[in-house]
Amino acid sequence: MKILFISQGNLPEYQCDSLFHGLRLLFGDDIVDVNKISYMYKSFPEEAKKKLYGRGFTLYGLLEDISIDRTNIESKIIKKYFDLIIYGSIQRCQDYLPLVLNIYSPDKIFFINGEDQPTNLNYLLTRGKYFKRELYQENRYLFPIHFAIPEEKIIKNIDNLEKINFFAPCNPTDKTTYVYDTEKAYYQQYQESFFGITMKKAGWDCLRHYEISDQGCAPYFLDIRELPYLTMHRFPRYEVLKLMQIADHYLETESLDLDNYLTSFESLLNYTKKYLTTKSLAQYLVEFI
Repeated sequence: MKILFISQGNLPEYQCDSLFHGLRLLFGDDIVDVNKISYMYKSFPEEAKKKLYGRGFTLYGLLEDISIDRTNIESKIIKKYFDLIIYGSIQRCQDYLPLVLNIYSPDKIFFINGEDQPTNLNYLLTRGKYFKRELYQENRYLFPIHFAIPEEKIIKNIDNLEKINFFAPCNPTDKTTYVYDTEKAYYQQYQESFFGITMKKAGWDCLRHYEISDQGCAPYFLDIRELPYLTMHRFPRYEVLKLMQIADHYLETESLDLDNYLTSFESLLNYTKKYLTTKSLAQYLVEFI
């Protein structure tokens, strides 16, 4: 299957980028990124990666910079060379859109809206399959989607981790704790902690939710009970709430049920590996084709 993946390609956008990462794993050079998402590739300079949003942690500089033919895109669209057109961030990039809408049927066009705001481009809802990250109410024309994390970043197990903190030092309620200049140091403080505090920021979905659990730490998700059920629709709410109960019991009694923690976290980690990787996100999208 030939896929044209259209995005601005100049600034990180977690929804767009995590989906593209998974699609490249599934389809290889059959998925053409236009514009080229240069910071996704290993060839992207390390010093430049550090200047990206989130210091380039987790998603960036991972893909092999394989040979991709990005020429004659308009001509290829007209000839229906591509089987599917995906707009990775429709609110930020609409290159070739009039031509695509004129040539392709709605079942061959996917729009991805990964913005924090719940607003949509309503005129496009019937022109393709429209996926919305912050989805707060049912709409027959909207499909949920979520962030994801590369499988290679997920810790294998937590048996050998030495826990020295109950809560991880990095705390989104206190920006003075955002002190980590390297991915290794950022991950390590989660690996050394039983729980990591996370929360809704501008939007409910946040890469931090996944980074915490992927590094052998249980998310302590403030206000998770208010999370709309269509937003982060595959997030393991039950497993996280069960682990948070263990944390609350410890805070009340100073007694940690370690066996229950380890069993519950193993369930969380297994779920993450199955449903929350970039590859599983891409496979989720493929189900709509």
